[in-house]
Order: sequence, then C-alpha cells, then structure tokens
Amino acid sequence: MSDNTATQPPLNAEDPRCLRDVPIFQALSEKELEKILRSEDCFLKQYAAQATVIQEGEIGDCMFVILGGAVEVLVKKSHGRGVGVAAVLHRGDFFGEEAMMPWKDGRRNASVRTIQSTQLLHVNKRHVLYGLQKGIQNLCASKVFGTSLDSLSSIMSDGQMNSGGAVMEQDFLEVPKADPVLDILKASRIFKSLSDKEVKAYKSWSKTETYKMGQYIMREGDPGRYLHLMIKGTVTVLYSDRSDKLHVLATLKKGQYFGEQALLPGGNKRANAYVRSETDCAILKISVKTFNTIMRRDQLLFASLKKSGVSQRNTLRKLSQV
Repeated sequence: MSDNTATQPPLNAEDPRCLRDVPIFQALSEKELEKILRSEDCFLKQYAAQATVIQEGEIGDCMFVILGGAVEVLVKKSHGRGVGVAAVLHRGDFFGEEAMMPWKDGRRNASVRTIQSTQLLHVNKRHVLYGLQKGIQNLCASKVFGTSLDSLSSIMSDGQMNSGGAVMEQDFLEVPKADPVLDILKASRIFKSLSDKEVKAYKSWSKTETYKMGQYIMREGDPGRYLHLMIKGTVTVLYSDRSDKLHVLATLKKGQYFGEQALLPGGNKRANAYVRSETDCAILKISVKTFNTIMRRDQLLFASLKKSGVSQRNTLRKLSQV
C-alpha cells in the first residue's frame, strides 16, 4: 500500500502513468500497461464522499489507484471497539493489492473510505498477478543472465544466443489464472467451516453444470440431491398457486444458493419450489455428503437454515392458497 502524497501531474485512466509508479507494474512495458488500461476489467469509477470502497475481511478481486480525491484507511482498534485511521491516501497512491498476493489469504486487511469525491481506477486481480509474475521473471533473468527479460528475449530473437543455452520467455511459469469459483466459495457464509485446503479441493466434492435460458433446474417435489451455488447467470424461484399458475418468488444471482432445505435433516427431502434459469447459467452442485459435513461443523448455520426453512414453508403455504 502506497503512502506517497507528493504533488503529481494530472492523471487519467488512459495514461500509462496511472500504473507506471505502482511497484507491481514497473516491470511491464508501455504497450503492456496500455493493454491493461484498455481491458474491460480495468475501469474508472467515481465515489461520493464518505463512501466505503472496501470492507475489512471481504475477498479482494481488484486493487485501486487514486486518480483524484482522497481516501482514509481504517483498521480496528486493538481493544476491538471502533476503528482508527491508519493512513490517508491521495492522488497517485494505490491500495488493495495486498489481498491478491499469492502468500495472503485473499481477504482485505483494512477498510477504506473516501474523504471527498474520489476517482478510483479499478485494476482486476489477473493484471496484478501478471505484473507480479513479470517482475519475478525479470529478477530471475537479471540474476542469471545479467539483463532484463525483454532484453533477453530480444537477444535470443536476434540469434545471438545458441539454442543450447537459450531459455525462452514462454518457458517461465505462466501467470496463475484467478478461479472465480474459489472467490465465491470463500465469500459465502455457508462454507466458512471449511479449511482453505478443503475449499481449494472443491472439484472433489462438487461438480459444475451449465443450463440454457428457460431450463427448469428444480421442480417442486423433486428429491433433494444437491446444494446449488450460483456461479454465473440468474435464476428465478417460482411457486404455484391453487390453479397451478407459476409466480416469481425470488431472483438469485452469483454467490447465492438454493436447494438447501431439501437436504436438511428432519425435512421431507423434497424441493418446495421451482427454479428456472432466466439466463444461461453455471451452477456448482455440492454433494449431500459435503453439505452434511458443513451442517455438523457449523451448528449456528444449521439452526439459521432450519429457521429460514420454517419461514419459507409458511410463506409458500400462504401464497399457494391465493
């Protein structure tokens, strides 16, 4: 996290200087910086005064560069009551990058709030990892060959190094690709009792299925076999009235889940509503075995879902009689 408050020339979201002074991106060429700034997941956003930008503990999926205005970094006080201002950051400063470092747990270690109207450049995690990787590659090239990675590539392309001693750029480790499913799992309350190792092994206890727009994913009365976690797209939860006409009860998007009530111990093991895809969807289906493990570990969650289930059944009972 930068703490530089020196006066700087005006910056805009298309100027490579936005990223040039951020240490993570200093190994990148002008062309690479421009490519990042033109990408869809690098964008400028205006925040009003006193707006919360990030909250301590949440999953970090991007970093921020201040192009105008100022923010304050807030951390919890040692006695646990209230927060204190750890730093004030201004134009040209940056924050939020630490949560994306491979050796971190992915969560924000502080909250950040704007002091005044502020312009922030959002830079997606994949660009941060790429900048970090390129920096490591440059360091390795410098230590081994006494030159930068770009210079080394140029030398090899000019034929000034024989094939026996050449180490091509593509032979370096590729930039790790962010896994959106992991981010969703880590951010969801329902999976808090799983360890990081267990979460990262999610493919061993779940499967991903895709659905076209208009497909029924679940129908009332279907046996409960999976907990469904939304990865992409939108679904609607529907109920039928006494004339069997369907009505929308709720809309669910990325990070939300359904089907848990049919899996809870003591229930009738049947779906109590219809679920239909409103867009093309990707859904993570979690096995009953894993769901039961979570319920045994997290009794507070279990009690909360049971209480929610009673409320849902009462609501559906009333609506179905209309």
